[in-house]
Amino acid sequence: MNINQNKSYANVVPKEHELLCILDGVKFKNAHDRNWHIKRVHGLTYEQYIMQNYFNNEYPICKCGKCNTKMKFVDSPFGIWFRDYTKNHFPRKPHTEESKQKMKKTCVETMLREYGVTNSMYIPGVVDKIKVTKEKNHNDPNYNNIEKHRQTIKDRYNIDNVYVFHKKRKGSIPEDKIFDIIGGEHHFIFENKDFDIRIGNDVFEIEGKFHHPLKFKNLKLTQINSLLNDYTKLQLIKNSQYTLYKISLYNLPKIINVDTLKENSHIPNYILNYNDIIMNKKYINRYIQKHNLGKMFKYVNMILKFIRIFQPTFPDKDIIDDVIISYWFNDNEMLKIIKYIIELNKEEAKMDLSLKEIVYQLIK
Repeated sequence: MNINQNKSYANVVPKEHELLCILDGVKFKNAHDRNWHIKRVHGLTYEQYIMQNYFNNEYPICKCGKCNTKMKFVDSPFGIWFRDYTKNHFPRKPHTEESKQKMKKTCVETMLREYGVTNSMYIPGVVDKIKVTKEKNHNDPNYNNIEKHRQTIKDRYNIDNVYVFHKKRKGSIPEDKIFDIIGGEHHFIFENKDFDIRIGNDVFEIEGKFHHPLKFKNLKLTQINSLLNDYTKLQLIKNSQYTLYKISLYNLPKIINVDTLKENSHIPNYILNYNDIIMNKKYINRYIQKHNLGKMFKYVNMILKFIRIFQPTFPDKDIIDDVIISYWFNDNEMLKIIKYIIELNKEEAKMDLSLKEIVYQLIK
């Protein structure tokens, strides 16, 4: 029997042949009896029987016409013995531009609602995974080979500014809208750091509400990392010819221009209060339950760096014991205490992470 490639493989075997042995015309009540008869009388497996009598012993190929993949026999007592297409080769009706824009809008709205970002690469959990991978491959969670990327874009597309090429890279809607209004250089690179907008010697950073909290209280790991990055960028600008203006979305002016942005800019209040909870016990417990304790431990060095930068001196002036104070400035002792507090929250939320709690554990 010749195979018609335009005909579905599901229709090669006529429906009236389903319970019939065409070799001797015997009809059966069920597929089990038919297969037993074919094997006992004719010495054929069911696959051999189908191939010999319906496919000329030639396995059909994927109907996509491109891959020439031989289809796999499906040992089903009824219906389709070969699918028409291999995995992901089934022809689909292409999306219209309207449907593409609708899907894009829905995705952006969902990410904004659930995570506060418009680009999946900036979802907090994804950011964590990227940093772990960078730490593993480059021994630096903030590794970013911008120079190599800039050279690649220049070689391939003859564009000098990589961030002109990737104008929407970050997916920050407020940042993009402000850039469209005031112009300037989007994604200004200085000392290997990415700043939002530069106009002359004025540099603007548009700070979202999640990644740039106004107070150092009840922070998440991604927020701690963002605050460290903000501090580093601030120090770089202080020692340069540029002036940095940080604009919080909490205080975005109704009329946006260069002057109103400057008027509504703020100087970060980098104060880590003694009694404030840096990370609350419920967050630590949830993080460990969702991931694992080992992954949480990977961030203790970052947490210690955060404490060292924003609380460089011993925080409790009432304590004058030199031994306890020396423990505070001993990184190994501090890392042990931070790990101890984190591990206490492994099974249930027991202890918040704060300067006060760290000092208390040093005294014990």
